[in-house]
Amino acid sequence: MLVTKEYFPRVERFLYNIPRWKVRIKTLQLQVNELPSVTQQFKLVPSFGSGNISDSTAQTAERRIAAALELATLQRNIAVAEEVLQGLTDEQREIVELKYFKRFTNTATWMSLNLSRSEFYRKRNLLVDNVYELLGGEFSTILYPDTTYKHEETA
Repeated sequence: MLVTKEYFPRVERFLYNIPRWKVRIKTLQLQVNELPSVTQQFKLVPSFGSGNISDSTAQTAERRIAAALELATLQRNIAVAEEVLQGLTDEQREIVELKYFKRFTNTATWMSLNLSRSEFYRKRNLLVDNVYELLGGEFSTILYPDTTYKHEETA
């Protein structure tokens, strides 16, 4: 009987996203530094018509705020990811590096690690379970950002 773990794709998405988050942090930092500083005052009077903000200073301020919020979230995610990776075994970190960071196929990963197919899948499943627990399990705000916590009713 196959047991489905609903968190499995969420954990894998988290692991796959780590390298992208690091690049995104760098690009956001460069962009925020290039946005002109907001030293002008802008009108607090709403514009009539399209409902869009037409004041360039306000638009710049909005872009800075949005970038700063995204940057803070990404930096938090990377800090959590680094802590999680420290909690893994060397072999598990090697699997993460090959499969999730370098995006090797499952076959290429198990061949690179000199593992049998079944051994690889067993170790990958254990890795995903460990990452899930290290992220806080059902209470993880990274895996379940749209809820305070995920709760499953038990019968």
